[in-house]
Amino acid sequence: MSRSVNNHKAFPFLLVLLTITLLTPGCEEPYQFDKEYSRFILIDGRVTTNGSRVIVSYSGGYNSDSTILTPITDATVIVESFSGQYYVFESLLNNVYNPPEDFDPVAGETYLLTVQVGDKTILSRPETMVPALPFDLTATYAERTVFTANNEAEIRYGHDVTASFVRSIPETTFLKWKYEGDWEHPYTYVDYHEVTGSQFNLMSGSELNAAGISGFDVLWFPNQNDTYSEALDFAIQVEDLEEDDYIGTLTPENQQEILDSLTLVNDTTPAKQYTYTLRVIQSTLSERAYTYWDQILTQQRNTGTIFDALPAEFEGNLFVPNTNEVVLGYFSAEDVEMREYELFYIMDRVK
Repeated sequence: MSRSVNNHKAFPFLLVLLTITLLTPGCEEPYQFDKEYSRFILIDGRVTTNGSRVIVSYSGGYNSDSTILTPITDATVIVESFSGQYYVFESLLNNVYNPPEDFDPVAGETYLLTVQVGDKTILSRPETMVPALPFDLTATYAERTVFTANNEAEIRYGHDVTASFVRSIPETTFLKWKYEGDWEHPYTYVDYHEVTGSQFNLMSGSELNAAGISGFDVLWFPNQNDTYSEALDFAIQVEDLEEDDYIGTLTPENQQEILDSLTLVNDTTPAKQYTYTLRVIQSTLSERAYTYWDQILTQQRNTGTIFDALPAEFEGNLFVPNTNEVVLGYFSAEDVEMREYELFYIMDRVK
């Protein structure tokens, strides 16, 4: 009985001791998200028939605006071909290393990258440049329902841009598509060049052949500056013209009539037509490079639902020999084929 009483009396003391222990700070400092991170070498290297370059950086911390990268400006960058050619890339602008003038990569050749950073040597696995595929380009008027930040549905106008191939596609073909554009402001006459590096699409020959089609939707291109939707408000007021005349590519038969009819509000300045030159760029990829970019594209398409693909570590083709050290990025060899398509727009007011 006395033993039971002693244990009962000891309980408050043990409770106090446990509370003090839990509340006493340990020796380990709190985790600092902006200070404690793993720093990796990050390499973005491309050898193409339309320009080559290698970008070398250190990965870094993260803030609310962007990932912090530290340029590496004193690296030694070398590209070798299996045919025995050896090229040293020079840094002319910060951490962007460019090839010498006599560097002229060709389809069918295999290339290797070597980057020396301090006492560390980074190598790439071999990349063979697969010949590009000739293609034709068409653009068809299309509508898309999109949701705004307030979750309200809006109809946007644009074009489905489709590539069709002039010959059969091998099963082992892997392609990456991106686009850029050039246009001149019809009122200010300022030239604009737009590059969309983060927007791209992928295609494999096996997927296309399995679908039994010879055309591939490269992208949906929304109307430049939403000028069609603005012009439409004025164009509806014009008599004897169908609504379709104001959306999509203008025809020689209707464009002047529309231009003459659309004017600025409380102004006599006529609306002006301008041309947007859309440049679609096809790059061939190795199967390894296709897998790498497909992982990135999958993450970009995630919408924040439980059905999203889980975040993955992108498997590149760069490594430090005889170590398990991680090197981020990819080195690719790409043959490039480009086509241009002209889209016609109306600007109904000065922007």
